[in-house]
Amino acid sequence: MIKWIITVVATVLMSGCGFHLRNQHALSPNLHCIQIDSPMPYADFESTLRRTLIRLGVNITRNPAPIVLHIISTAFYQDVPTIGGSNQARVYVYYYQVTFEVLNESHCVLIPQKCVLTSKSLIVNAGTALEATNQLAILQQEMQMEAAHMIINILNSPSLFCAATH
Repeated sequence: MIKWIITVVATVLMSGCGFHLRNQHALSPNLHCIQIDSPMPYADFESTLRRTLIRLGVNITRNPAPIVLHIISTAFYQDVPTIGGSNQARVYVYYYQVTFEVLNESHCVLIPQKCVLTSKSLIVNAGTALEATNQLAILQQEMQMEAAHMIINILNSPSLFCAATH
């Protein structure tokens, strides 16, 4: 009973401050049909971005659309870790970067080239081979999802809506 009351109170408080889950109605009308242009259209990031947009109710088309998201490059890289003693855990810092621009169907630039960058740390216990775990693959998937959401937030900005209508 207490859990139910806490849930109701939390829901009311979040609703009162304007919080709402993202759905297709939260997106700008310009985003209901876009084209994704990428040098690697079936790579992991592009697939993640496409699935996320489709879940939000966006129609992805190969034909020219009012909004063209041009993915210029993606990169996954790491900082070289500091090597400590053999009994110390190692900390790796990974980065995922996506460079993109947004065009209209006439290929006029709506949003000039931008980069979104995500970073995460991974701590590996001494004596554990990083390659022996699937932590790195999971970390990369999480970072791709974060980058996709960052791009969607940029696409959903009011400045893009104004630029696309003029």
